[in-house]
Amino acid sequence: GRFAMVHSVDSGRVADALGRAVERHEEAGALPVLLQVNMAGEEQKSGCPPEEAEQLAAQIAGLPALSLRGLMTMAPFVDDEVVQRRVFSDLRCVRDRLTSQGLELPELSMGMTGDYQAAVAEGATILRLGTGGASDMNDEGFRLTPVDVRSQEFRRSALGYDVAGVEEFRARVADELERLLRERAMLEERLQNLREQLKSFREREKALNDAVVMAQQVRADAEQAAKRDTEITVREAAARAEEIIAAARVTETDVRRDIEEAQRQFSSYLSAFRRLLERQLAEVDSLVEHEQDGSMPGAE
Repeated sequence: GRFAMVHSVDSGRVADALGRAVERHEEAGALPVLLQVNMAGEEQKSGCPPEEAEQLAAQIAGLPALSLRGLMTMAPFVDDEVVQRRVFSDLRCVRDRLTSQGLELPELSMGMTGDYQAAVAEGATILRLGTGGASDMNDEGFRLTPVDVRSQEFRRSALGYDVAGVEEFRARVADELERLLRERAMLEERLQNLREQLKSFREREKALNDAVVMAQQVRADAEQAAKRDTEITVREAAARAEEIIAAARVTETDVRRDIEEAQRQFSSYLSAFRRLLERQLAEVDSLVEHEQDGSMPGAE
């Protein structure tokens, strides 16, 4: 089903939620709504403060799923018509100010059974009547709150009415409305808790993503540093190896030179020793020859 008009949009949160619900039924078109303003400043009644009406009206008007048609308020439950008319007049002034800013707001929903005459005098276009019979309750302007039901007065007809039955009906309606409002409050609280949990989950997800990114960066930095250290170590090892090889080559050259010198000296020694032996052998041969001749070398 679909409402002909919602009279009780009193916050941006409600407007956004209602807009999302309408968007899920694309064929339905924009839903007409009224901005509820708490002109009397009563704590027990819903509605945005008058000073916030301009900002909230602009926000609602910017939602494509909603069509802002006007304003709604409720006067205090008093018999003073001056007080009633002042509240209704103030709402009309708020509507006129918003209209001068470019918003088209033809509807003023204000006035109930006990104050509808004052509301009409101040320009009401929608009345919320509840004591004129069943036909009133079928009217699209009929809206009830628990306070409305409990404070409603019933006129006596010529045939009278059953007081106990009326009181029982009023109590049942008020109890049901209160139950629905409590249920709504519980659902809103649950929704808020879910939103907070979602926010917490998103913050955790962001923290985890940041940690992963940081870990990847640390890993990349560590790999780069290890690569640099390895390259430095390899270069140093290669340089050291070249130094060792060069030193070994120098040592090899020195050893070869020493060997060659030793071989030369050994050859020289052998040559000298051979010459010495040859001289001594020659002298021995000479002595042998002289003995055979009977004379010694050097004898006279």
